[in-house]
Amino acid sequence: GFGSSLASASACAYLVDLTERHHLRPYRGLIVGAQGGLIAVGYVLGPAIGGLLTDAFGAQTAYCVVAALTAGCAALYTTLPEVPAAVCAAAAST
Repeated sequence: GFGSSLASASACAYLVDLTERHHLRPYRGLIVGAQGGLIAVGYVLGPAIGGLLTDAFGAQTAYCVVAALTAGCAALYTTLPEVPAAVCAAAAST
């Protein structure tokens, strides 16, 4: 709900800021569109895979897999490049 909409908006804004680089500008729509498409695939496959894991190994295993994936994502988020302040200022002025 509310948290998902905040995360989605901030992720899209981050991608737009990253694609301010000259060599990425022509691909901005493709990159943002791919992100939206991958999220949609996650909404479809996530429950199906969760159901299969739960049926095969039990709910505790399914929750452990989700916890491991969440921890992996959190670790990967720490490696994302920071958007330079000049890019943020330029994007805010347009």
